[in-house]
Amino acid sequence: SNAEELQALVDNIPAAIYHLDVSGQATIRFRPPAFLKTLVSEHAGTTRLNTLSMIHHDDRHMLSNAYSKLREAKHSLTLVYRIVTPEGKLHWIEDHMRSSFSDDGLFSGIDGILCEVT
Repeated sequence: SNAEELQALVDNIPAAIYHLDVSGQATIRFRPPAFLKTLVSEHAGTTRLNTLSMIHHDDRHMLSNAYSKLREAKHSLTLVYRIVTPEGKLHWIEDHMRSSFSDDGLFSGIDGILCEVT
């Protein structure tokens, strides 16, 4: 079926499609790829990503600056940074982010794709 083919495709690409809401809570849209498995938690059927805690401390400042810029106006940004798994394994990530706003101009979140570039 098309759904199975799509799921197989999503399972085999080292990328994750996510949404970051206004409160900074990130949700993975499909099943998380292997490189993120240890960084997610399940809550009532949604897959949450433990965002800031997983980012290498040297890269957090760059990322928070990007989030500020995305909150101010509609932007697309691509960042490359490191994430660290609970076991201490390092992954280089390319993050393609786009901010979205409601019809009345209020920030409504960030949609993005995380790709492993390790």
